[in-house]
Amino acid sequence: MTGGASPKGGHVIENNRLSRNRFGGISVEGYGSIIRDNVVANTGGAPGGSSASGISASGRVDIIDNVVDGMFGDSSLAAFQTIGIYYADAGSVNAVIGAQIRGNRVRNLTQKGAAAAEGIEVIGHGISVRENLIGQASTIVGDGLLCFGDVRVRDNVVKNYGQGMRGVCSDDGGNVTY
Repeated sequence: MTGGASPKGGHVIENNRLSRNRFGGISVEGYGSIIRDNVVANTGGAPGGSSASGISASGRVDIIDNVVDGMFGDSSLAAFQTIGIYYADAGSVNAVIGAQIRGNRVRNLTQKGAAAAEGIEVIGHGISVRENLIGQASTIVGDGLLCFGDVRVRDNVVKNYGQGMRGVCSDDGGNVTY
């Protein structure tokens, strides 16, 4: 941060059951925050909305043991993108050392037209993505795990995405895509 400003944070979003959100389930920005043990189900359907996300976060937020299940678009749309979990760091290249996305289950994302479904998308540096289950009942257009920056991935299971892992995912082993 510049100008001596200190980032806000320390949020704990825990043990919530969120269903039928129109655009997004949980969105957190704040250093030292955690999103844990939540269920985000049946998200989407906002009129004219071209995308929806289950959980989105930035700024040193740990995303642990959540379920994102069921995302869809308004039936009138020709193209619609879903992102189960979206994480982007909010600072310099070294700002997010230690953030983790672990033990989440992402399933039943619906994409439409040429717009892709992304199970987990991570943008940042020094981020650990481990032990997540990312799956679809049948093959869809998109990426199970999409990484940009320095993202370490280990022991994730990805099923039925056009590409299991794509981008700059540093594979530390144990990842299974099929």
